[in-house]
Amino acid sequence: MGKALLVSLIIVLVIGATLALSYLPEGWRQSSSENIPEVPENETAAIETRTFSPNTAKLFITPNDSVIKQTVDNIAKNPIFFDWIEIRDWVAKNIEYVTDSEAYGDSDYWQLPRETLSLRTGDCEDFSVLLCSLLRANGWDDNEVYVVVGENYGRYHAWVKLNVDVVGWQNIEPQEGALNTLVGDSISLSGYTAKYYFNDVYFETI
Repeated sequence: MGKALLVSLIIVLVIGATLALSYLPEGWRQSSSENIPEVPENETAAIETRTFSPNTAKLFITPNDSVIKQTVDNIAKNPIFFDWIEIRDWVAKNIEYVTDSEAYGDSDYWQLPRETLSLRTGDCEDFSVLLCSLLRANGWDDNEVYVVVGENYGRYHAWVKLNVDVVGWQNIEPQEGALNTLVGDSISLSGYTAKYYFNDVYFETI
């Protein structure tokens, strides 16, 4: 099977999975945020600042957090769909975009994934850090998924970069659902130049 044909087949499957997900009962998609424990102080002590810092960015990716693992188990249940499609779609549908200024009265405040799950709100880096953590907990290797921080004429944005089998590297806008995988991600992220990428193992300046 040629690569072009295989890519076309994957795109068709993505469309089918996206349409199927849109008809799933809302209760199946949702996972209650009640009873999510607070982040222990000893887990945040090493984070010197809640703003972007090359020294501590890796600490925000938490695939080993029990809450993250349980959330992945609750999301990725249907063998018909690609797990990464389910996880991406869940994040887009269950987290509401709220700016740091609205939430904290600060221009930049990074939440831990557990906090984002509890609050069910966050901005671009919170969406991205959560999605990366969930994908890492789902089994994606540390060289297959990263959070990317990019810049466009002084404006910064965060998204996720994922290496999807034969399709290759995909830039993913976590605020958008699975259907955005086909065309929308390239439009959403157009104009941004990647400056940094990281996960819980790596931090690199581009």
